[in-house]
Amino acid sequence: MSEDRRPRPATQFGATAERVAANVRALREVRGLSIYSLSDALNGAGRPITPSAVAKIERLERHVTVDDLAALAAALKVTPQQLLNQPDACTTCAGTPPIGFVCRGCGAAA
Repeated sequence: MSEDRRPRPATQFGATAERVAANVRALREVRGLSIYSLSDALNGAGRPITPSAVAKIERLERHVTVDDLAALAAALKVTPQQLLNQPDACTTCAGTPPIGFVCRGCGAAA
């Protein structure tokens, strides 16, 4: 006997989730990490997240829990607040590091 299943409602992501996803991708790329390398770092931080799940986070297909946020921040060597901020809200460089430098806080390059 098969049950009639109701379609799953579309998942809604807000502006904060969009910022986190964009910041994770930008920081991962600035640091030269592949999705697989970030997944390995997350595993090392005690929060195993598969490469597929990392990709889904970046594409806004997977929600980020508070524990995920803390592990992502640790793996990317930033604070959780930096993942939540707009890219230009870095407290280290205010989004404009000196020409020729990369900010260690947010990964912004000049």
